[in-house]
Amino acid sequence: VDAGVDEGHDVSDRFDPMLAKIVAHGEDRADALERLTRALDATVVLGLTTNLRFLRWLVREPAVRDGQVRTDTLERIWPPDHWAAWTAIPEVAWSVAAGMLARDSGPWSGGWRLNSTPTIRLEAAGEVHSVQMQLPAVDGAAPASNSTTGPAIRFDAVRVGDTVHLDLAGRSVAFSLAAPPDVDRAARSAARIHGTGPVEIVAPMPGRVIAVYAAVGDTVQAGDPVLTLEAMKMEHVVASPIDGRLAELSVSTADQVVRGQTLAVVEA
Repeated sequence: VDAGVDEGHDVSDRFDPMLAKIVAHGEDRADALERLTRALDATVVLGLTTNLRFLRWLVREPAVRDGQVRTDTLERIWPPDHWAAWTAIPEVAWSVAAGMLARDSGPWSGGWRLNSTPTIRLEAAGEVHSVQMQLPAVDGAAPASNSTTGPAIRFDAVRVGDTVHLDLAGRSVAFSLAAPPDVDRAARSAARIHGTGPVEIVAPMPGRVIAVYAAVGDTVQAGDPVLTLEAMKMEHVVASPIDGRLAELSVSTADQVVRGQTLAVVEA
């Protein structure tokens, strides 16, 4: 492991893309790739967004295994069909984070509700999720089902202040207590439930805006690119999630954005 950071170093959202690299060798290509695969699977990075999850997928692809990688390989195989399902935050992860955040969070910790199940609202990766505190979570472990005697699914996790970082399939995801909804947020949420309201497009990662493809007032279809972010020496297209009209555009080319920042709003 060839790393450029050490304990105590500050890594901001403007960090150099090459924080560390893993180098593997073996008696032949297959042996080296097998060692590299095991090393990637055993690596945990919490608190930073890395391409570890992507690399775990890539190193298992036949094109890589067979030495047939070309400059257009990713255009042909990325993203895989299962990527959305694989990268979705599992329900038990929300429970683990809620359990860790509920402890020592003040007199109202634990999600207490009058005549109701204790509930905590969390925010992670642009999602807001209400978690009923029925699944005991202790130091990064939670039952896999509503049964308190069932098997436990464990996550590498750490709490830093009011944020819990969980390793989910190689990606560090930050969970925090969600802010109480204001009038605008409540109205947008209600509209989304009925399929008529605006949808916010948020930054999936910190990065720099290198291209903007639409302007306020433009009509967009679901999947149409709105802008492109550059992060970790890779370009990431941010697309419209729905058909509609671009009602707001909050960034311009060359802007630096942070993960979770609102980039645009599309009205159905």
